[in-house]
Formats: sequence, C-alpha cells, structure tokens
Amino acid sequence: MRVARGISSRTLKAAADLVGGRRKLRDLLGASSADVAAWISGVAEPPDEIFLRAVELILERLDARDAASKG
Repeated sequence: MRVARGISSRTLKAAADLVGGRRKLRDLLGASSADVAAWISGVAEPPDEIFLRAVELILERLDARDAASKG
C-alpha cells in the first residue's frame, strides 16, 4: 500500500500529538526513536503496518474524545 507523499508523516505527527509525544508513540509502535523521527520528518516512509497502527491510534483517541463529550 502506498499513500501520497506527506500523508504518512502528517499521520505519524498527529498520532504523536494525540498519544502524548514521540516517545509514547515510539513505545506504542515498538519502534526506535530514530525511525519515528525519520517518519515524522518525511525522510523515510513507515512500513504499512506502522502507518495503519498510527491511523488506528488516532481513531481510538478520537473515539474516546467523542464518547467523553457525549457523556
């Protein structure tokens, strides 16, 4: 699976913001700090499974926010 250039770095950045930073994202993804930095900066593309896990983390956090706001 290929995503448009820049989408993966923006997705990883959003995931890091939502989970509490790059270190937390690194731990949740089981990746190295260097890899996370390269993915967020756009120097490297993450593997598909990492990209999809980042999307999943974003959706989980958004769902939790939505549920909390409803009640």
